[in-house]
Amino acid sequence: MNTKILKQCEEAINEIIRVLRRGEVVVLASDNTYGLFANAQNREAVDKIYQLKGRDASKPLGLYINREKISNYAVVAKGLDKIIDLWPCPITIILPRKETVPDYVTKGYNSILMVCPDNYCIKLNRLCDFPITCTSANLSGQKAIVDFAEAYETFHGKVALIVDGGMNKHGQNGTIVDFSKEVPTILRIGPYSADEIRNLIPEVIIAEKLI
Repeated sequence: MNTKILKQCEEAINEIIRVLRRGEVVVLASDNTYGLFANAQNREAVDKIYQLKGRDASKPLGLYINREKISNYAVVAKGLDKIIDLWPCPITIILPRKETVPDYVTKGYNSILMVCPDNYCIKLNRLCDFPITCTSANLSGQKAIVDFAEAYETFHGKVALIVDGGMNKHGQNGTIVDFSKEVPTILRIGPYSADEIRNLIPEVIIAEKLI
């Protein structure tokens, strides 16, 4: 496959959307790590992510989204505004999903993971008329990809487009808070510590086994 390389800028957004719309996978940098992105409404495109990553077919993907679109795909949980007011930031949330999220994205789970790591995500979503699914752009079982050189080496010739965002700001996956549970639960600790999350949501607990 001939892989196109673009610098990450506002001018690249229309091309990213065009490539996603035609059912291809895009490798794109975020403030967290590099990720694999596809049109969530295109099952073949979603399947490509699993093939590229070597991901367990039973594991769900997430949505790359902005705050204006959350209610289109999930049930907004009590207390969520304290997190969403911080977006974009490296806090990933899990919410009860709506039927607008295809089953082949959530793999039968009744919840959906959502991430809004940076302003580029916000701008892209404002111009995009379909939901974007995502996962980190590492091969399964390997460490996260946090710079363009490694993203290029791993996926050049395998995807239609790689967007060069240089080195990621945080260099790690985001902190995950699960709001689909009865009590908000931290599933992974990343750039935001448990204490920082607890300052926002005093009732939050930490899962016995972290991701």
